[in-house]
Amino acid sequence: MGNTAKNKIIERPQIEKREVLKIVDGENFTVTKARLKALDDYNDIELPQKADHLWRYSKPGNFFPSSYRDRIYDALKINIEEGIKTEIEFDCSGTINFVRSPQFANAKVEVEDLIISSNVPIGIAVPSSHGMFEALNMAMWTRGIYIKIPKGVQLAEPLFLKIKTDENNPFVRIFIDVEDSASLSLIETLETKNRGRAVIVSEAVAGNGASFNHVQIYNGEKGDTHHYTHRTIAKRDTRYNMVTAVTGEGNLKSDLGTELAGEGANGTIRSFTILDGDSATDLHTVHHHTAPHSTSDIQFRSVLLDKARSANTGLIKVEENAVGCEAYQVARNLVLSQDAKVETIPELEILTNDVVCSHGAATGTVDKKELFYLMSRGLNENNAISLIVEGRLIETLSLLPEKIAGDILELFQPVFKRVFF
Repeated sequence: MGNTAKNKIIERPQIEKREVLKIVDGENFTVTKARLKALDDYNDIELPQKADHLWRYSKPGNFFPSSYRDRIYDALKINIEEGIKTEIEFDCSGTINFVRSPQFANAKVEVEDLIISSNVPIGIAVPSSHGMFEALNMAMWTRGIYIKIPKGVQLAEPLFLKIKTDENNPFVRIFIDVEDSASLSLIETLETKNRGRAVIVSEAVAGNGASFNHVQIYNGEKGDTHHYTHRTIAKRDTRYNMVTAVTGEGNLKSDLGTELAGEGANGTIRSFTILDGDSATDLHTVHHHTAPHSTSDIQFRSVLLDKARSANTGLIKVEENAVGCEAYQVARNLVLSQDAKVETIPELEILTNDVVCSHGAATGTVDKKELFYLMSRGLNENNAISLIVEGRLIETLSLLPEKIAGDILELFQPVFKRVFF
């Protein structure tokens, strides 16, 4: 990234107890208690060094927000309107605009200000002990959204969630509750006002027999810097599919994962990254099997041009009691420039013998036979490469409903046009 004021390395902030206590007046005591524990965790966790496992490719000082002192909570204004498709614009400067279709209105889908929601187990999937930035977020967050899909509600239409972070409110939390036997397809996009920094923590609980398709799209602008952590707890016989698609000129460090906590749970992560210029992404994924007979699959696909940089670390962890599990991960990287750089590190932590696990990785350039085949049918080189890359995106989207996959593919057409033509 360029050496601008927005991208300068910031020293680790020193947070005092009084700063935490003044954020929210009259919030739920459980939340206040969690904040104070998080402050202790934050002060106990040492600043990560380059030798530390998850910080080999990123500098922590690049991700500390520069403007967040003296924040006092003021309630989010929630506007609800009826519409053709369901969209939520979560503007962290102070509003939630919820446009809902008749299906979502009839299903009584709940959308609330997380900080005043009652009985929400904040920190159940991403506790403050997770890491330094997660602890900092838990102690200092002032903006949050809670989305609940009631038990048994099957939503055929997708929910579009646009998160607009704000430099003055850089600590954001999201909590998604898909109750037993419910289904949800969520398409989430992220952007920053004024090209700033944000530390975001997202948690989800998918109940017994639930189905949750979760799409995250990041198209950062130059100067955007995001640290993003997400965990889903998948209960018995749950199907959780995550698709993450990353492009643009921002700087993203993300830590995504699923705890397969119920017997028969299935979790899938598909990642597609296309970067050019001097943009960078650092992606860590985890599938943590804590229940028997659960299954998981992680697939990375990266396409890099110019001086772009991408790092992928993927961990499969199987606990001793999680017998009969199957877990797979594979990475396929396409490097289209001598100056681009990609690192892929697959990892296994298996504590039982009764499992089937595998991992693999491959990095290379465009297959000359594929390129020759397409060019022999009238395509020029750029068109041919663009078509090959588009095919990788289509593979990434293959687990999603056809209409949703088509919508996402359409969103990426301007990216292909900018990069290849």
